[in-house]
Amino acid sequence: VQPLERILAINPGSCDAHQRLTFYYAITLQRMKTAAETRRTIEIGCDLPETYVYLMGADWLTLANTESVNLRWLGENPGSELFAIAAVRGELANRGLEDSIEDEEAAAKGSTSELAQSREDRLRALFAEHPGNLEALAYFLQKAQTAGDVEEVTRLLASAPPAALDDNRFWRFKAWVHGTRDELAEADAAYLKARELFPFDAVAMHEQAVIQRKLGNEAEAARLADLADRGRGLRRTILQQPSVQATSPATMVEISEFIADCGETGIAEKLRDRVRLMASAAPPAGGEGAVFP
Repeated sequence: VQPLERILAINPGSCDAHQRLTFYYAITLQRMKTAAETRRTIEIGCDLPETYVYLMGADWLTLANTESVNLRWLGENPGSELFAIAAVRGELANRGLEDSIEDEEAAAKGSTSELAQSREDRLRALFAEHPGNLEALAYFLQKAQTAGDVEEVTRLLASAPPAALDDNRFWRFKAWVHGTRDELAEADAAYLKARELFPFDAVAMHEQAVIQRKLGNEAEAARLADLADRGRGLRRTILQQPSVQATSPATMVEISEFIADCGETGIAEKLRDRVRLMASAAPPAGGEGAVFP
């Protein structure tokens, strides 16, 4: 990271450096840094189509080689908290715990198998050693929320480090606690903060729709529920692909529409430009070129 940032200090337009940083933050599950770097990459004009997948999925995307890459780096850097926890999270995700995505809760339901439990035990041991690790903390917060354990969610939130204030997931958990207490205004405000930090948080949209309905705002509840369904559908599509680079132009169009409806019209337009370039560069099939908006 240090030499890449030095390169960018000298030449802010170094696309290779931006793309390498994006991959590094994504593979090590530094989720808000991934989102920030993708935005910087897009702003400077160094974006690739997959840059937008990294951005839209920053708070849930776990790459297929997360475990293997982090284990290799851990071997070269024994004792690294970052690589150790990312490797175990990658192992959990790649064993099917996040493949049947109906919503974010599916990531924490896990498996009753002895092997799956041993992986989670390793993560729990690492979390005990590094209680300020945001990725491990978010994992166990989600498990507690899935179990409906308000007391445990509250306890874990109280232990969160200051960095959690800049991570949408923790505002989402806070909002859920308020919701269970029928503190509707506080819950709504916390969901809004989560979406301010990360506008593509489909889970926050889904849960906030429930709060809006309770507040009597049916139109806004319906809008959020529809947007959440689209975001979760895109998540499912992306997770079924072999790599982020395999995302189809048609899916990219859907992503651009979702991003625009989340309020990020400038980023959406840049993605549309990329899709047009992909279409113009693609060889015609059956004598006719693909048509994209």
